[in-house]
Amino acid sequence: MSPRAFLSAVIYPVFVGLGMGGALWGIQRGISPYAITIAVNLVGVGVVGVLERLHPHLERWNQDHGDTRTDLLHAVFSNLLPVALVRVTLLGFLTEVAVRFSHGHGPWPAQWPLGLQLVLALGVGEFFVYWIHRAMHGSQVGWRFHAIHHSAPRLYWLNGLRGHPADVLLGFTVHEASLVLLGASEPVLVLAAGFIGIHGLLQHSNVRLNLGPLEWIVAAPVHHRWHHSPKAGESSNNYGNNLIVWDRVFGTVFRPWDRPPPERLGIEDMPHFPRGFWGQLAFPFRGYDPERDRAA
Repeated sequence: MSPRAFLSAVIYPVFVGLGMGGALWGIQRGISPYAITIAVNLVGVGVVGVLERLHPHLERWNQDHGDTRTDLLHAVFSNLLPVALVRVTLLGFLTEVAVRFSHGHGPWPAQWPLGLQLVLALGVGEFFVYWIHRAMHGSQVGWRFHAIHHSAPRLYWLNGLRGHPADVLLGFTVHEASLVLLGASEPVLVLAAGFIGIHGLLQHSNVRLNLGPLEWIVAAPVHHRWHHSPKAGESSNNYGNNLIVWDRVFGTVFRPWDRPPPERLGIEDMPHFPRGFWGQLAFPFRGYDPERDRAA
């Protein structure tokens, strides 16, 4: 095995292992869950940014495609701020409701080892997100919102946060609320958030990765690169954000072995999709008229 092939094989398990180990260390020392989540993600961003330059999947994806500013605005205003607001308001309220009605004895297996609880949390949360994601592709209204994420012309660490706030909040809220209402503890939620953040960085990254047998379990970068294919028949698969197991159960895995994922991304039948942040926010409410956008 060549050094580059070895590096491609070890980056994911080492990166995820160190990130989750750091999150667990913070939990055991009573550090604020928000501080843990922020720290894990900030360190992850720095490492992935370096890896994209040293070990890229495609050199051309490291070049700005006129999308960096749009992705930065989506990161702040479509993700970080709305998610933080929901986390401290709605999820806090749901936690109180769950405790009050279950009297502290909900159905969540709190006696299990923390690692098993994390696996369960990812599986349960991903089940609901899978069907939401699939519905977004299958419905005209849902696709108007979700198409923003698929408008990215390349994949790199930042554009995992590109998406309409309504789309982002729907998936986040359903994932977190399902775990909160079942009685998952704060450490489980922190670990799940840590994994989702780390995995999402690598999944969207422009890093050459080979997950090997892990592709049977997690939604690997190769799965997501096919999911961002400009062809609807190829992109309407691989709905798992973090795990690929529900795609395997419901027959929506798309992973050709005879050719690599496409280098040109986007939406084939929407060549003039709005490229700016504000145009993308307005897109779901005005529909798509190729002739109008071409003229604009």
